[in-house]
Amino acid sequence: MTPSTHLAHLPPSLRQLAGAGVTRRFPRRTRFIAEGDVGTSIYVILSGRVKVFTSDDEGKEFVFGTYDSGAILGEMALDGLPRSASAEALTDVQCAIVPIDVLRRQIAEDPDFTMELIRTLIARSRNTTTFSRRLALENAYQRLAALLDGLAVEQDGVRSVPEPLSQQDLAHRIGTSRDMVSKLFKELVKGEYLLHQNKRITLLRPLPAKW
Repeated sequence: MTPSTHLAHLPPSLRQLAGAGVTRRFPRRTRFIAEGDVGTSIYVILSGRVKVFTSDDEGKEFVFGTYDSGAILGEMALDGLPRSASAEALTDVQCAIVPIDVLRRQIAEDPDFTMELIRTLIARSRNTTTFSRRLALENAYQRLAALLDGLAVEQDGVRSVPEPLSQQDLAHRIGTSRDMVSKLFKELVKGEYLLHQNKRITLLRPLPAKW
């Protein structure tokens, strides 16, 4: 599929922004934004899926979220400070890399685009606030249940998580250890609340509010 084809599905303002950039492909597991680097560009995802995360020197991760085609990443480079998170391709990914000055110009010239960007930033801020509240006030099970409920999609009467997730992936998402997730999953499977096979999670019935 050509870059112009990938651009065709984007809203007009985002298509204009992406069209001003250079298209690059990143194989799965490529870290193409590194926490701490100076940001001089933004990335518009044209295809594939990306995770945005922070990590420490020992490799422990916390995942802020995953993003698909049409998402903008690296927009916080507008403040001129070092990157606050890293981005890694979960699948083969194609992105438009756009200089930050182009983003500034479009913000100044396109009010509709500016409002959409503000809405995106507000949504991400709300998500971060919601998780911070859960991290402070809820236990690991409650965070896990909230994540699975939020990710699950119903099809033909069956609720399942479309994204393949390992127990380590889930641990990164909810700020706990893989051992804790494994323990919770064993109990949930035993209670016939869910199935977890080949990284596919199926919710058999509503998860209990507390465990």
